[in-house]
Amino acid sequence: MILNFWTGQCPPCQAEMPQFQAFHDDFKDEIMLLGVDIEIFTGLGSYSDAESLLRELGHLPSRLDRRSHSAQ
Repeated sequence: MILNFWTGQCPPCQAEMPQFQAFHDDFKDEIMLLGVDIEIFTGLGSYSDAESLLRELGHLPSRLDRRSHSAQ
């Protein structure tokens, strides 16, 4: 399992997301990849920013959590 911690308004996070999507597409039957939005801890973006970024990407498995229980 690979965990990728990211936020919707983090430029490096946005830049790497297409690569994570491609990695997921190539290896989804062998390795679990899960993105975890941690905007509540960084102040970089909001829940809606995270939703928008995921909509642009398509189907990257991610955990969006308004209360950030999953990131804790």
